[in-house]
Amino acid sequence: MPHTTASCSAPAPLRPSRTRTRWACASLPPSRRTTQLPDNTLQSLTIIIFIVFILVTALETASAQTPQRVGGPCKYTDIPGRIQIISVRPQPQPTSLQARLPYQPYEVLFTFTPAKNTADSQLLSGHIHSLTLSGGTPPGPKFLRKYKIRQGVAFPCEGHIITKGTCSPVVFTLHGIDVYDHSEGKAGLR
Repeated sequence: MPHTTASCSAPAPLRPSRTRTRWACASLPPSRRTTQLPDNTLQSLTIIIFIVFILVTALETASAQTPQRVGGPCKYTDIPGRIQIISVRPQPQPTSLQARLPYQPYEVLFTFTPAKNTADSQLLSGHIHSLTLSGGTPPGPKFLRKYKIRQGVAFPCEGHIITKGTCSPVVFTLHGIDVYDHSEGKAGLR
């Protein structure tokens, strides 16, 4: 691209070139010629740099606040069997600093017996598991009565052992017990 400059005398102010947004003085030797940007170009560059800075900062902040995916997709091995309730006893109410339940919480413990002995089923049998409602809430006395949960009772179920993902490693699907039934903590069961 050819370089053209407007001529000016030394004491005269610099004038813009017609082909470039540059300021130059043709009367000076090439080694002493200076290039200056007009004030409005400097302001435009300053605004553009500021906007780019804000956008980069906003993008980095947004990426830092994006929730990381935890859990799924997960795959499980299903193991049919039965659970046997081995203990039902009241738990102490949480301290005043913790959330208090509107009912007496109970600890319900059970064991799992698989329908068939396999390598996977051995991972579930022989351990004591705790029955909680969804979210980890302990059941209350009305829930225990509604689903006839007491020591010595057995329920059909499937045990699930994780094979892929980072979800809960062991999950039980209990037949005849709705662990999503939180009505006792709300209006109460009938």
